[in-house]
Amino acid sequence: MTFYRQSIRSTLLLNLLYLNRTKLRHCHSVISKEIKIPTPYGHIAAKEFGDRSGHQILAIHGFMDNCATFDTLIPNIIDKMNVHVIAMDEPGGGHSSKLPIGADLSQFTIIKEMKRVVNHLKWTNFSIIGHSYGAFNSILFASIYPRLVQSVVALDTYGSRLCREYSPLKRPMAKTIDMILDFEQKVMNKANADSYEKVYHNEHEAIERVMNAGSLRMFDYSHRIPEKAATLYVKRGMKSYNNGLIFTRDYRHKMPMLGLIPVKNDYLEKLKSIRCDLLLVMADDGLFKDYEGREQWFNIYEKQCRYFKEIVLKGQHYIHIDEEDLVGTHISNFIKESLSRGLHDEYN
Repeated sequence: MTFYRQSIRSTLLLNLLYLNRTKLRHCHSVISKEIKIPTPYGHIAAKEFGDRSGHQILAIHGFMDNCATFDTLIPNIIDKMNVHVIAMDEPGGGHSSKLPIGADLSQFTIIKEMKRVVNHLKWTNFSIIGHSYGAFNSILFASIYPRLVQSVVALDTYGSRLCREYSPLKRPMAKTIDMILDFEQKVMNKANADSYEKVYHNEHEAIERVMNAGSLRMFDYSHRIPEKAATLYVKRGMKSYNNGLIFTRDYRHKMPMLGLIPVKNDYLEKLKSIRCDLLLVMADDGLFKDYEGREQWFNIYEKQCRYFKEIVLKGQHYIHIDEEDLVGTHISNFIKESLSRGLHDEYN
C-alpha cells in the first residue's frame, strides 16, 4: 500500500510538471524536437527548432542551467527569420548524460562537446547564441575554430568571470582533489549519485530553490533568478525520486574543477584568433555591470572581429527571458546583417 501511494504521488508530481511544460510550450507556435547526439559516455541531449533549410545556430546555456532557458527566445527569432537552431544541454545538465564517476570535469569540457555536436550535424558555417558562461564559451569556441563560425551573439557576457584573478571556484589543489575523491568514494559505496540530491516535495518548492540559488551570488550578483527563468529550468531539470522530485544535473557541477584556472591574459591571447561577427547584448543591471577590464576585451573584439556591436538593454542577467521579444529582434537583425556581409570564408 505504501508503494502504491508513493507511485500515485510521483505520478501526480510528474503530471504537474507536464502541465507547466504545456503552458510554456504553447506560448509560441514553434514546436521543438528532442534529439540525442551519441557520445562515449551516453549522449548529448538537445532541442531542435526551425526549418533545416535555415541558417544554422547552436545555442549554449549558462552555468548550471539547461537548454530550456532558450524556449521562449528561439521562437521569437524564428518568427523573424528562417533559422535552424540546436539548443544543447551540457554534459550532466538537462537531459544529457553525466560523465562517468571518476572522469574529471574541466572548464573546456563544454567546448569539446560543442565540437562533437557540430561534427555530428556536419555544420561548416553556423552562428552561436550563448548566455552567461555559455556566451563566453561561444566566443572562445569561435576563437578556436574561426573558420566554422559566422557570428556569435553573447547574452550578458563579454569576458570570463572564471579566470584565475576573479574565479569564485578556485581552491587549493589538495583540497579540490580530496573533495572529489571523497565524493567518488561515497558514490562507490552507495552506487547511486542521486542519493546526494535534496528531494523536493513539489515543483513550487524547487522553483523557489532555483530563484534563491547561489550560482549568481558567488559572483557578487545580488539579484534573484527570475521566476520565469527558474520555471523553464525546473521543467527540464528534474525527475521523480523517492516520493518527490530531484534535480538531474550532475552534482559535480557544484564542486571546484580540477586543474589550473587560466589567467585573464591567457584568454585574451586566445581571443586574438577570433574572426566572426560578434554581438554583445548586455543588461544594464547584469552580471558584468561592475566587472573591471572591459577595455581589454573590447579592444580585441573591435580589432579582430569583422563586425562588432554592443547593445545595452534595461534589465538583469536573464534579459533574454525577461525581454525575449526585444532581444529576439536584436538577434535576428544582427544575424541578417552578418549574412548580408558574406560567409566566413570570404574574410578568414
